[in-house]
Amino acid sequence: IRIKYENGIKKFCEIDFDRMKYSFNMVEKGVEFEFNGKKLYAKIDRVDITDTEVRVIDYKTGDISKVLTHPYDFQLTFYYLWAKATYPDKKVVVAYYDIKNAEYIEAPIKIDELKDVLDNLPNISTMAKYIKTEKKSIKWIDICRWCEYNIACGRD
Repeated sequence: IRIKYENGIKKFCEIDFDRMKYSFNMVEKGVEFEFNGKKLYAKIDRVDITDTEVRVIDYKTGDISKVLTHPYDFQLTFYYLWAKATYPDKKVVVAYYDIKNAEYIEAPIKIDELKDVLDNLPNISTMAKYIKTEKKSIKWIDICRWCEYNIACGRD
């Protein structure tokens, strides 16, 4: 594994550490904010702040192509919303840093898609009633177990 990431980490250090010198940095920043009537939580790998810009970076060591093509990946959108609310007068840039391949990848912000998902999360009491009364309840339980949003609707 060391060899697998060694070149990427070396290049990352050369490029990224130089960039960090010119900004205020926060790492592993836990944040909480409200969006579309829902309270959201995130733990951000890194935030760089300059006089004019906030750059939010999420480090990835796995197969980033899966993240980039997943229709319900809202991680960078969460980060963007938090940064925009916290630093409204600054330009906000959000990106993944693919450590294995030493690539900095900006990804699309999916605000409309996120609104749609949050608006359609099941109500906890409705879900509980359905699970207790329907013959097909096992399907809902299976769905909740593997759903990426089970924490958001209280089914974790």
